[in-house]
Amino acid sequence: MKYLFATFLGILIALGSAQAVFAQGDDFFGPKWAPTHGFEIERSSPEIIKSWNSRRHKKKILIRSFVKNGALQPQKTEYDGREGELAQRMADAIAIKCAPENCSRSEGEGRLPETKTFRFTFADGYWIDVGTDVACVEFQGKPLTLAGMYKQRDRIQSLIFDTADQIGLVIAEDGSGHYNAGTQSSFGESGLAMLSYIADYSNFPELSLGALGFNLSTAPPMALLPLKQRKAFESIVRRWHLYRIESPELARFLHPEFVTEMLINNVYTEAKMPGFVGYHDQALNVETMANMDWLLTEHLHRWRLEHRVDRVQKSFDHFILRAELFELRMRHLIKMGFPLSYVAQPERQVRAQMSKRQLVQGFYRYVTEAGGDYDHFKPLLRPDLQLINPCELIL
Repeated sequence: MKYLFATFLGILIALGSAQAVFAQGDDFFGPKWAPTHGFEIERSSPEIIKSWNSRRHKKKILIRSFVKNGALQPQKTEYDGREGELAQRMADAIAIKCAPENCSRSEGEGRLPETKTFRFTFADGYWIDVGTDVACVEFQGKPLTLAGMYKQRDRIQSLIFDTADQIGLVIAEDGSGHYNAGTQSSFGESGLAMLSYIADYSNFPELSLGALGFNLSTAPPMALLPLKQRKAFESIVRRWHLYRIESPELARFLHPEFVTEMLINNVYTEAKMPGFVGYHDQALNVETMANMDWLLTEHLHRWRLEHRVDRVQKSFDHFILRAELFELRMRHLIKMGFPLSYVAQPERQVRAQMSKRQLVQGFYRYVTEAGGDYDHFKPLLRPDLQLINPCELIL
């Protein structure tokens, strides 16, 4: 592929001019490996959900721009118009509750027109954002390691989840609760590690077809992208598997941003559904790593691998469990030496394998292959899927 050759040349340049930047310490994935995790938690109001689902509801229109084939393209986004009021109400409730901690409150421009984002900062440096997204309030927080999440658990549960319940906010059944893994803290300078994780995740389409969540519009799995895109990903994985065997020193300098550019230019060229954006609306979104100078370290803290399909978290314990699952599978890949394998299956074959039992069995394999306790991670499944015994054979 033309772009793969360009990337290959870029790595040769990196070998000569940026070894200090890319050299991956052998101990990065050792005992001190500690990825950071970030959340995007959504809540809405019964009124907004009811009117949003009504065909007669007149939605407001926001025209955003995104880059496609090197040019800005318009994208029409609909929103309700009451999201700002909801965020204000939630922020006021949090301000009262966190006052005993002497939290500070600041305001900035919101994601939607005429809305604000409210940030609450605490004495220990942790912060929580209350902002807006389409038909909902969205909460984000300072990325944390697992140890940090355990430490902040009670605060986050109280200020976000309990407060939302107290003022009557609810979960939209078709909503999502994106889980983000910090790219720098998870993969360091190793593009092979990042590519291995994406290939491994893509080999379990069950995760994105109901086990962890389901949304073909904004988070389709690799397995259901058009065949041309799946074949492009298969080619990328195969080439770098061969590079690692034939030129291990060269493959060692594959950087996560090179992986991002290969995905965006060859694989994430189109979304699954019309009207959505290819490089954004995927089960695994790498958008934040695109179009950044990989030599500028001040960008690194913003890089994240966004898992867009995950269903809305009902508690912070749910989010902690999701982060534990990421680390479980990553430790498995570390132990296996970051294998690279992906084969594009026919979409018809993938769809035919997605019964409820098969979703559960796929999740079971994902957990237990990595040495995890299925019963510990089972609460990540929908309640109806939790009732299915993954070990029961159908005769």
